Amino acid sequence: MKLTEQQIKIIEAKLKAHKIKCPICNETKYSLSDRVFQLEDYQQAGQANYSLDYGTLVFPSPLKALFPVVTVICGECGHLEFFSALSLGVVKSETKRYGWE
Repeated sequence: MKLTEQQIKIIEAKLKAHKIKCPICNETKYSLSDRVFQLEDYQQAGQANYSLDYGTLVFPSPLKALFPVVTVICGECGHLEFFSALSLGVVKSETKRYGWE
């Protein structure tokens, strides 16, 4: 999902208030990805919808847990930090929609 300018401003304000710095190089300059990404829960090979000889390819399903994240990139070393898009207020939880709450 692409972030709007308003969402980016909200995120930047929240991150600025916390004075974040890179845990690797201590740099305080960073850039913010303009997209929300999702992390999904790990599925073991036996649970996969499709597998290959050299590994497992898992396709998302309604039963998988997905977690939306905003990515911050260190301006010096390129280290990536993930922040919860839910906690930052740019994505609303849809667990009620699926009856998971």
